[in-house]
Amino acid sequence: MVPDSTLIRSTIEATASAHLHNLGVAPSDEPMRLQSKALRHLTDALSRANAPTETTIFQEELVSAMIILVYYETTFGLSALTARWHLLAICNILNDLSTRSFQSSRFDFLKRLFAYFDILVAFSLRLEPLANPRLFVSFLNTEVCPAFGYAFTLYPQLHSLACLLAQNHMSRESDLFNIQSVSELESELLCWQPPLSTEFSGTGVTSSRRENSNGWAAPEDRYTHERLLQTALAFRSAALLIVSVELLPSLSTAYPTSSSAPKTHYNELLDHLLRLNTIAQTSPLRSATLTPNGSDFPFHSHATFSNVDRESTPNIPPAFTVLASTSAPLNTVTWPLHTAALHAKTTSDRAVLSYMFERAYQRHRMGILGAAKRHAEEIWRRDVVEGTAIGAGENVAGGGTGGAAYDSITSTSHPLLA
Repeated sequence: MVPDSTLIRSTIEATASAHLHNLGVAPSDEPMRLQSKALRHLTDALSRANAPTETTIFQEELVSAMIILVYYETTFGLSALTARWHLLAICNILNDLSTRSFQSSRFDFLKRLFAYFDILVAFSLRLEPLANPRLFVSFLNTEVCPAFGYAFTLYPQLHSLACLLAQNHMSRESDLFNIQSVSELESELLCWQPPLSTEFSGTGVTSSRRENSNGWAAPEDRYTHERLLQTALAFRSAALLIVSVELLPSLSTAYPTSSSAPKTHYNELLDHLLRLNTIAQTSPLRSATLTPNGSDFPFHSHATFSNVDRESTPNIPPAFTVLASTSAPLNTVTWPLHTAALHAKTTSDRAVLSYMFERAYQRHRMGILGAAKRHAEEIWRRDVVEGTAIGAGENVAGGGTGGAAYDSITSTSHPLLA
């Protein structure tokens, strides 16, 4: 699409320049100059979007350009509201194409990217997602999604969570519908399982992926599987933590809640994030540049919760393996990491999470990580002022948050977290 589209090329140039700025090799004004150029091309393209001579290919080009501009916002860590405006335009085009029953592999891919950004920007702004979730029902049988990884089957629950958070943000008045909705959401999250369906035979995994001489999946596939799995579990734990801390306490006393649930969900979330941080530093593709033998590191698995078969690795396409092993699928850990940081109360936990932010930024060079870290540190600073921070050797009862931090979490929007 790039050789034939000045619009696509200009958006890619702006985003690439933003990455180069984050790497320290481009001035800050260069990405903004290229973004302005891309926006001028976008304005020209939108002016003829409804012309009868324009094809669905042109509409796909528009959607692609605006998705890249949303990614530009995440790279620079700038405006969730600007990203939302781009997503609104994308949503209108996708709805139009869906109404006409248009289908293509590119359209399918763009819908997945939109679904991901729509959810995460909604979390950032405490607004309801733009898309109707029925638009994406057909994707839920996917094992690996280039946007969500293994977490795509969590999309209905994440969409419901974003809607409930938006409603809770607008009005604290709870009613029976909200009680039932929150209760159902909690149950669905607790019952959720990653989409692991590959069967094993006595001699190894019965699938088309690469295998070594012992019949096991190649180490980079196993690391990819583990990273995708831990990321999906981190999303699930983050969602459960938010439900138990922000939604359930605002409901009437008619719905009983467990005082230990927030602490349990927080500890599970922290465990998944720690595992992801370790995997990122010891994966074969990374270690191959540090040691003579990239397979020196073991890849043992330990169950995090029951009924999850960590060894049943889905068939991961080779190109996706390279993407996930070198950086990650599109679903970075920014949102789960930021969620954990907002609910961390001990000095030691905050130090660990701050380190994770730094390591994640070193790997991805995404401005959203810096913005999320600064927001969390501001919450921690207010906690110290209010006297709600806890010493390194203690744990907060229930694992929740309080004081100024809780007020900030529930009453203000977050930085861009996509």
